[in-house]
Amino acid sequence: MSNFILCLTILSSLQAVFKITLEVPSETVALSNMPVIEEKVNGPTKTVYFQESPIMSTYLVAVIVGIFDYVEDFTTDGTVTSSPH
Repeated sequence: MSNFILCLTILSSLQAVFKITLEVPSETVALSNMPVIEEKVNGPTKTVYFQESPIMSTYLVAVIVGIFDYVEDFTTDGTVTSSPH
């Protein structure tokens, strides 16, 4: 089952804080605007919990799920960076 939010790009004044939780196949990577705070694997699926976002417009919410190859690194201040490989 899929549920998601309506994004109204014509009303950029519509803003909210988002607390995103995704249930996805265990072998996939789930990405969103904020860092993952917890993952719980339950057989063929996993639940991915993301940190609460700052207040932002609805059209800025991003959710990406798939099987990806990427390289992960850290900046000098400890920020995680990723790039496609």
